[in-house]
Amino acid sequence: MDKQELRKRSMEIRKNIPNKEQKNNAIYNAIISCDEYNAANIIAIYNSMGSEVNTKEIILYSLLKQKIVLLPKIDGEDMLFVRVDSNTKYALSKFGTLEPIEGEIYDPDKIDLFIVPGLAFDINGNRLGYGGGYYDRYLRELRAVKIGLAFEEQLVNSIPTEEKDIPLNIIQTEENRYVRRVNNDETPKRLVMEPTRVRKW
Repeated sequence: MDKQELRKRSMEIRKNIPNKEQKNNAIYNAIISCDEYNAANIIAIYNSMGSEVNTKEIILYSLLKQKIVLLPKIDGEDMLFVRVDSNTKYALSKFGTLEPIEGEIYDPDKIDLFIVPGLAFDINGNRLGYGGGYYDRYLRELRAVKIGLAFEEQLVNSIPTEEKDIPLNIIQTEENRYVRRVNNDETPKRLVMEPTRVRKW
């Protein structure tokens, strides 16, 4: 199955996932209690829309905890991450997301934790986006821990990739936390499910 077919199928699956409110709450609780989140001072995250995993509560909680929160803003072919606060004003982007009108732009090397959306994810940490390439390009500049938010139904066996694609470190769903561990040769290592319900691959 090519990427276009997989996008179409994944979008339909995500639209029809049941019990989203309960699942979103579970993902929220998992994120705000994980070590990577609590160790991070500067967090880049997406402003959720439609059937994506909801990030509104994570953003509000992060601001309450006085973390620096960055949201994406499209600038031509580039995606910038802009600091937001409770007074930030937003405008609708060409993709239908709310993006900050103005604010301080942060360089990728300043970010501690990078939380991304996706249509589908596979067991090697690969992500299928919407096809614009914005996140793919930005991921190549990052040193931060990269977490994808997904419902269990969004996990697939394999996503077509290119050599330049950057896998995520962690995928957090409502049921499991999938952690990408690598050997010295950077080959993904798949491990068995642990008693804590954390699945490593």
